[in-house]
Amino acid sequence: MSKTRKTTPPAEDETTAPADSSEVDLADGADGQQAMKDEPSSNSAESLQADLADVKNQLLRSQAELENYRKRVKRDMDQQRLYAVSPLMIDLLTVVDNIERAIDAAEKNDGTEGLLEGIKMVAAQLTGVLKQHHCMRIESVGVAFDPNVHEALGHQPGEEFPANVVSMETRSGYQLHDRVIRPAQVFISSGTANETMERDAQSEQAKTPD
Repeated sequence: MSKTRKTTPPAEDETTAPADSSEVDLADGADGQQAMKDEPSSNSAESLQADLADVKNQLLRSQAELENYRKRVKRDMDQQRLYAVSPLMIDLLTVVDNIERAIDAAEKNDGTEGLLEGIKMVAAQLTGVLKQHHCMRIESVGVAFDPNVHEALGHQPGEEFPANVVSMETRSGYQLHDRVIRPAQVFISSGTANETMERDAQSEQAKTPD
């Protein structure tokens, strides 16, 4: 009786089979998602930096505007403080005018020496008060006419002053600090009669067409 020989099945190949395509796709998908996550993060950082720069610029502008406003307020307050007494000074100038008229009248009459001396003392005291508050009289007679401080009432010929020089003052002018609170009312010299005639002739020639 023959013996049956057992057939041993072939051993399985222990070499690892390559991963199927589904596993490879999953790995690629994970890398893609990670890249997508990294890209928004980079964009977000750039956007944040831009926002911070914007806020910084706005802050600098606000600080500059605040500093300008502070300087403007201080300047306005200084101006108000300097010229706060302007109404009082203008009222006092009327008193000065009356005192000067009284002095002129007293000087033209005899027997008023005592009264004249007293009025002059009052005038000097009042002038001193005005100077203490930086209210100064504007020079007029003998100086060149300046429309910023002089109010011209007319022209008059004369030998004493050249043309365009103040020849007579009818009302004194004053300025408080560097601001004119009352211009001086004056007459302007037109020069000698010959100079006036020459200027008139030149003016007529300029008007005549060739």
